[in-house]
Amino acid sequence: MKKYVFIVITILLHYFASAQECYYYYKGEKIFLSLDTKKLNLTTTTNFQKDNLDIPEIENLSLGTSLRKNAQFGIISIRPPQSVSRYSEIIEQLKNEKEVIAVHPNYITQSNKEIGMSSYFYVRLKQESDIEFLKDEAEKRDVVIVEQNEFLPLWFTLICTEKTVGNTLDVANSFYETGLFASAIPDFLSDDALCTNDPYFSQLWGLNNVLIQMWM
Repeated sequence: MKKYVFIVITILLHYFASAQECYYYYKGEKIFLSLDTKKLNLTTTTNFQKDNLDIPEIENLSLGTSLRKNAQFGIISIRPPQSVSRYSEIIEQLKNEKEVIAVHPNYITQSNKEIGMSSYFYVRLKQESDIEFLKDEAEKRDVVIVEQNEFLPLWFTLICTEKTVGNTLDVANSFYETGLFASAIPDFLSDDALCTNDPYFSQLWGLNNVLIQMWM
């Protein structure tokens, strides 16, 4: 009996640890991130009224204009920093608000930099003929292909919708894990040129005026 209980506990611990893993892929390797449970990234319609929120942990919410039509983007400050379970509950509560379009976590890199995330992500094809794979996967996951990069034609910008299951990090990883694409990475938001712990991140994007920053 004791052996059985030990096995069950071990499985559960492994499950919860896996469920909280955050990472993106670079050159086939997982680059790990930690949840920043004191901030969230929020996209709403222009009709959203922050005074209607009934979430006591929200200390501050500043909204600004978004590139998305009839939308606002903002960062929520949460005090004090929450447990992962409560942080997840706040995300779900916000998603249920009528005028909320998207809610995304904030992350901390291994070099201790804070990064946010929008609803956009980028996918690189292995070859031009793979565009049909991209279209198929986008339809399966309820995401929209926004545009093909003018300067790097194998790169495409996509956006998650209200119907998309999972956040942008989850979806980008699921695209890469199909094995059909050379790269797939979320649109991380940061004040720094290098917004992750990955020392080669700048090489992925090249010059700043080549890959468009989609601040949503």
